[in-house]
Amino acid sequence: MSRLQLILIVTLAGILALGGALIFASKQKGKPLSEAFPMRINNATISVELATTPAAQERGLGGRRNLPENQGMLFLYDKAARYSFWMKNMQFPIDIIWIDENKRVVDITKNLSPATFPNTFQPTKPARYILEVNAGFADRNAIAIGNAVDLSRIPAF
Repeated sequence: MSRLQLILIVTLAGILALGGALIFASKQKGKPLSEAFPMRINNATISVELATTPAAQERGLGGRRNLPENQGMLFLYDKAARYSFWMKNMQFPIDIIWIDENKRVVDITKNLSPATFPNTFQPTKPARYILEVNAGFADRNAIAIGNAVDLSRIPAF
């Protein structure tokens, strides 16, 4: 095999590997959440991915093309506070449901558009758990301030 043939083969293999990686990465954005856990809020059951590290909490759902129906992301904090949320890198609108340390809904921010970035949003009262879901989820499921939230199937509860 000549040196030119070897260079061509290595270059072609690199191009194919890069193309495969790009295709894999693009398909990952639309996939259902990884390691989803069930929780209940009012009469709705939803599967949630947990955001427990500062990096995961900063990224949130940013960069994803969509969120499958009845799925969401649950942000877990050690203590209740008025945490700020933004729509950085978001590609679809969401509802944010703010939950206190007693596992009660204390506020709801509905239909947040990606166009609101860089504005930030906070609850009116301290929250320890924050749930991000598709826009309209709160209305479709009659979620209201004061609703109890069942987190018993979430690890560490």
